[in-house]
Amino acid sequence: MFNIINSLKGIIEPVANLVDKLTFSEEEKANIRTSLIKTQNEINLIALNAQREYTLAYQKILLVDAQSDDKWQRRWRPGLSLAFGIIVVLVSLTNILHAYIPSIQEVALDENIWEIILAMLGITSLTRGVEKSVKSYKNGNTKEKL
Repeated sequence: MFNIINSLKGIIEPVANLVDKLTFSEEEKANIRTSLIKTQNEINLIALNAQREYTLAYQKILLVDAQSDDKWQRRWRPGLSLAFGIIVVLVSLTNILHAYIPSIQEVALDENIWEIILAMLGITSLTRGVEKSVKSYKNGNTKEKL
């Protein structure tokens, strides 16, 4: 979502600069700048609302997964997180080896891949904590440390 906001800033800022260069009166320039700022704020609000809706929907999915009795449904996220962890380790080792052995190709992961990896690790931690809390609560041990 924030990539969309940054892209739109990349459009609105040149328009604002163009308005400054054109021969408008100061009052017209101020009105156009105000209009551009309002438009940018509206776009930011729409993007933030979309991000909030996405997060809420994702939380509902996590809750359903955590409450499921199906072992595969509960285990796919940790498995995927482990796979992403292995990818990070391999990329890091490859880049370290590249510093000492130039014939080894340096590897760079896309920014979106990093976001997915961090999200999966966070989700796995959250769902595991929820599972432990629910188990502890069902056993009547509400003061047990997670």
